Amino acid sequence: MLGWLLDILTASPWAYGALFLLVLLDVLFPPAPGEIALVTSGVLAGGGELSIALVLLAATGGAVAGDQLVYGMGRSLRGYGRGRLFHRARGRLPEAEEQLAARGASAIIL
Repeated sequence: MLGWLLDILTASPWAYGALFLLVLLDVLFPPAPGEIALVTSGVLAGGGELSIALVLLAATGGAVAGDQLVYGMGRSLRGYGRGRLFHRARGRLPEAEEQLAARGASAIIL
Protein backbone atom coordinates (compact mmCIF):
# COMPACT_ATOMS: atom_id res chain seq x y z
CA MET A 1 0.00 0.00 0.00
CA LEU A 2 2.82 2.41 0.81
CA GLY A 3 5.27 0.99 -1.69
CA TRP A 4 5.48 4.38 -3.40
CA LEU A 5 6.81 5.85 -0.18
CA LEU A 6 9.50 3.20 0.06
CA ASP A 7 10.47 3.84 -3.56
CA ILE A 8 10.87 7.58 -2.88
CA LEU A 9 12.91 7.04 0.27
CA THR A 10 15.33 4.37 -0.98
CA ALA A 11 18.57 5.58 -2.48
CA SER A 12 17.03 8.66 -4.03
CA PRO A 13 18.66 12.08 -3.92
CA TRP A 14 15.21 13.37 -2.94
CA ALA A 15 14.88 11.07 0.09
CA TYR A 16 15.83 13.69 2.67
CA GLY A 17 13.66 16.39 1.10
CA ALA A 18 10.73 13.98 0.92
CA LEU A 19 11.22 13.08 4.59
CA PHE A 20 11.36 16.77 5.53
CA LEU A 21 8.12 17.49 3.64
CA LEU A 22 6.29 14.43 4.95
CA VAL A 23 7.15 15.25 8.57
CA LEU A 24 6.16 18.90 8.01
CA LEU A 25 2.90 17.77 6.43
CA ASP A 26 2.31 15.41 9.35
CA VAL A 27 2.38 18.39 11.72
CA LEU A 28 -0.20 20.23 9.60
CA PHE A 29 -2.34 17.23 8.69
CA PRO A 30 -1.92 14.33 11.18
CA PRO A 31 -3.14 11.53 8.85
CA ALA A 32 -0.12 12.21 6.60
CA PRO A 33 2.43 9.36 6.65
CA GLY A 34 5.14 11.31 8.51
CA GLU A 35 5.78 8.68 11.18
CA ILE A 36 5.84 5.91 8.61
CA ALA A 37 8.35 7.85 6.52
CA LEU A 38 10.48 8.49 9.60
CA VAL A 39 10.53 4.86 10.70
CA THR A 40 11.23 3.73 7.13
CA SER A 41 14.06 6.23 6.83
CA GLY A 42 15.49 5.04 10.14
CA VAL A 43 15.45 1.44 8.97
CA LEU A 44 17.10 2.43 5.69
CA ALA A 45 19.70 4.45 7.58
CA GLY A 46 20.35 1.45 9.82
CA GLY A 47 20.93 -0.63 6.71
CA GLY A 48 23.37 1.90 5.31
CA GLU A 49 21.20 3.11 2.41
CA LEU A 50 20.68 6.57 3.96
CA SER A 51 22.77 8.73 6.25
CA ILE A 52 21.48 8.66 9.83
CA ALA A 53 22.73 12.22 10.42
CA LEU A 54 20.85 13.54 7.39
CA VAL A 55 17.72 11.58 8.33
CA LEU A 56 17.80 13.16 11.81
CA LEU A 57 18.43 16.60 10.33
CA ALA A 58 15.60 16.29 7.79
CA ALA A 59 13.10 14.92 10.32
CA THR A 60 13.97 17.50 12.97
CA GLY A 61 13.89 20.30 10.42
CA GLY A 62 10.48 19.23 9.12
CA ALA A 63 9.02 18.95 12.62
CA VAL A 64 10.38 22.33 13.73
CA ALA A 65 9.29 24.04 10.50
CA GLY A 66 5.80 22.54 10.81
CA ASP A 67 5.53 23.57 14.46
CA GLN A 68 6.61 27.11 13.65
CA LEU A 69 4.12 27.28 10.79
CA VAL A 70 1.25 26.11 13.00
CA TYR A 71 2.34 28.48 15.78
CA GLY A 72 2.38 31.39 13.33
CA MET A 73 -1.07 30.47 12.05
CA GLY A 74 -2.41 30.27 15.59
CA ARG A 75 -0.82 33.55 16.58
CA SER A 76 -2.22 35.38 13.55
CA LEU A 77 -5.71 33.95 14.15
CA ARG A 78 -5.63 34.54 17.91
CA GLY A 79 -8.60 36.93 18.07
CA TYR A 80 -10.70 34.83 15.72
CA GLY A 81 -9.96 31.61 17.58
CA ARG A 82 -10.60 33.13 20.98
CA GLY A 83 -14.11 34.19 20.05
CA ARG A 84 -14.88 31.11 17.99
CA LEU A 85 -13.36 28.32 20.05
CA PHE A 86 -14.06 29.59 23.55
CA HIS A 87 -17.59 30.89 23.17
CA ARG A 88 -18.93 28.53 25.86
CA ALA A 89 -16.12 29.10 28.34
CA ARG A 90 -15.67 32.82 27.72
CA GLY A 91 -16.14 33.63 31.42
CA ARG A 92 -13.38 31.21 32.46
CA LEU A 93 -10.84 32.40 29.90
CA PRO A 94 -9.42 35.27 32.05
CA GLU A 95 -8.86 32.82 34.92
CA ALA A 96 -7.02 30.42 32.59
CA GLU A 97 -4.84 33.25 31.27
CA GLU A 98 -4.06 34.29 34.86
CA GLN A 99 -3.06 30.72 35.78
CA LEU A 100 -0.85 30.49 32.70
CA ALA A 101 0.86 33.78 33.53
CA ALA A 102 1.43 32.70 37.13
CA ARG A 103 2.62 29.13 36.52
CA GLY A 104 4.08 29.35 33.03
CA ALA A 105 5.39 26.18 31.40
CA SER A 106 4.54 23.93 34.34
CA ALA A 107 0.84 24.67 33.77
CA ILE A 108 1.13 23.40 30.21
CA ILE A 109 3.24 20.36 30.98
CA LEU A 110 1.10 19.18 33.86
